[in-house]
Amino acid sequence: MQQSRAIARDSITAEFLGITKPSHSRYHSENSCGNPRADAQFCVEHGATCDMTFRLMTVKILNEILRYIDAILFTVFIAAVIARHDYSLRFFIGMAVATFGIALWGVARVQLGSSFAVTAQAKKLVTTGLYSRIRNPVYFFGGIGYLGLFIAWGNWLALVIFVLVFVSYQIPRAKKEQRVLEQAFGDEYRRYRAGTWF
Repeated sequence: MQQSRAIARDSITAEFLGITKPSHSRYHSENSCGNPRADAQFCVEHGATCDMTFRLMTVKILNEILRYIDAILFTVFIAAVIARHDYSLRFFIGMAVATFGIALWGVARVQLGSSFAVTAQAKKLVTTGLYSRIRNPVYFFGGIGYLGLFIAWGNWLALVIFVLVFVSYQIPRAKKEQRVLEQAFGDEYRRYRAGTWF
């Protein structure tokens, strides 16, 4: 029984990591619930495996939320700035900068494709499009987008705080990703890095 549960847990973990997708009948044959929608009685009988399934499902959902958190924050911030009805020259300059940054941030996210991850991971080395010249265009243009919105808002103290927080957070994050990619791709990444601006 313990061995079959261990096999089942491995199968569930593999599915959520995108390695394999075992069938519902296989889950049950290996004494696991294996499916978030399994009946309650089965989950009661095999609680340990079901707990793992629901934890993995929760992590997957949280990752999906984090994947789009920037888009949500951009939308909320834009709505808040526009709602102030402060249509001065500063507002239009800031919104122009924001539009430029957010547009290229979106392009960078699309070009990154399935290689996007919330944490530093070496899925695939993307070297085309914006990535052919900038190693971290999502961070760079996302920062420009936020910078433009803070200018449009006109709160200079908030702008200074944002710049300090953004730089102190994103630079170490970018360096960590660089180490991960260099370890995974070696000379290929070093050649790529040498051909980029920053």
